[in-house]
Amino acid sequence: MTLFVFIFFSLSVFAGAPTYQMKRVGDTLTFDFNQDKKVDYLEKFRDGKLIETQYDLDADGKMDQLTILDPETEVFKIVDIAKNSKSVKKRITYWNHDVSKKTIVFTQVDKNNDGIWDNNYQTETSIDQKREDCPVAAISSQSETLAQNIQSACLRSDDYVATDFGYRIHRSCTGPGKDWVMPAIRESIHTGLQCLTRLSQEGMRGAAKNLSALESILSTNNVQILCNETSYGWGRDTLAHATTGGEDAQRFLPLVHPGISFNPSILREDVPTVPEDLLQFKETAFHEQLHHLGNRHGVDPEISYTCGKCCFPGPRDTPEKTDTACRVCGGDYASLTDPEYLRDITAYGEANYASEQALSASLAYLRENPTNNLGMAYLAVNSAGVFGPVGIELGSLLSGRTDLTEDEKALVARATRFDFYEPLNPYRPGARVIAQTYLKMYQEQDPRGALAYIRANADLIQAQLRLNEGVNGIYIRDNLKENLNNLITEVWYRGYRGASPPRKVADGLDELATEAFALKDLFGF
Repeated sequence: MTLFVFIFFSLSVFAGAPTYQMKRVGDTLTFDFNQDKKVDYLEKFRDGKLIETQYDLDADGKMDQLTILDPETEVFKIVDIAKNSKSVKKRITYWNHDVSKKTIVFTQVDKNNDGIWDNNYQTETSIDQKREDCPVAAISSQSETLAQNIQSACLRSDDYVATDFGYRIHRSCTGPGKDWVMPAIRESIHTGLQCLTRLSQEGMRGAAKNLSALESILSTNNVQILCNETSYGWGRDTLAHATTGGEDAQRFLPLVHPGISFNPSILREDVPTVPEDLLQFKETAFHEQLHHLGNRHGVDPEISYTCGKCCFPGPRDTPEKTDTACRVCGGDYASLTDPEYLRDITAYGEANYASEQALSASLAYLRENPTNNLGMAYLAVNSAGVFGPVGIELGSLLSGRTDLTEDEKALVARATRFDFYEPLNPYRPGARVIAQTYLKMYQEQDPRGALAYIRANADLIQAQLRLNEGVNGIYIRDNLKENLNNLITEVWYRGYRGASPPRKVADGLDELATEAFALKDLFGF
């Protein structure tokens, strides 16, 4: 079989002039982003596997964030964040739910760094993600040995197009009608690296960190790209999926980490003739490449969506949309629950009419700071709008508080600015119930009372979900459904006890999970 050879330019040509200094000493890579002769970021490897990173968050010459990956199982990471003299430690465990086919994320938080986990919570990331939600999936569940064997087999295969900086493109991405695919992939990484270089040259340290990590992957690994994965459960709007790290379960072999798999149905011959489709393909390719840095939706700061929007703006994207995306893409955040990230992702969501990531960050912040008014105010903003009665009602409830800061008052005002919008009025009763349930759930820390309140108002809520008032009724009902499902799912995960990782669940939470599951069934979630 013929070996295809497609030569790319070197990384330096793609990324432009170096914006940082990199040194390799043994199994450690160090990066000096501002070239002040102090290490800003470092990566440690063992047997070629990343086991630790350290990061100076505030450029004071001292490492603030330590991330340790389990070198044996690669199923968890421990993040120790010390910023502004406050230390918080997190232990994040990933595992796969065989029934739901979703990746479960179990987070433990030690807020005062005394060695005791003060707060535990579970969330999930979906394997099957759509165009509007993000075309990426977590892959997994064979042994590391098997993955290495398959990786070796792929390297020996003559079915891959060779490139000179790490990409291995399967021949299924070539052939009649697909001559545009490889040039588009080339242009995607070219434009993406140039974009991150520009942001880092503007002093955005988050962009410099991601640029260095991306170049490290491209220069030391073989990024596998497939276009023939017919056994994957592609949805109508699913464009691609990618691996996020060795801890991912490799369910969809032969894709291994780092790897990207494109939906074969999107590789149409007419794509180059439709500018929007070609741009979307390039943005998707870069979006997926960024997941190789280990970033997961709803778990880490959202760089895949925002860098895609920043680096590949569409013809209808205003400067505000692009600027807010670039701010998050290049941002320097400690974690998903960093208040600075919450501020920036909320601005991005408002400008781009894409509140999903901002809503996810608001809920993550509340899980770790349940009684905090700031998190609740951001939740109100990110659930509000001309289709968002829940956020408006929550903002209205918060507006009566006397303990709000000026920043919190400003957020509440943003949440209630569409309070006058009459088409929302028929849906206000259900929205009010959901808003009050949010307060019971988080600020009162009463998940049992939250479910009881939903159960007591079940008839009202069901009537609201059947209501079809106005031309935009479907979108308003979606706002009710999304927030109601968020609440019930949150309680369900508090009591859900999976087989892995084993842990003790407090008495009574199993029964609470049973009631939450019953409510999900009642409302058709």
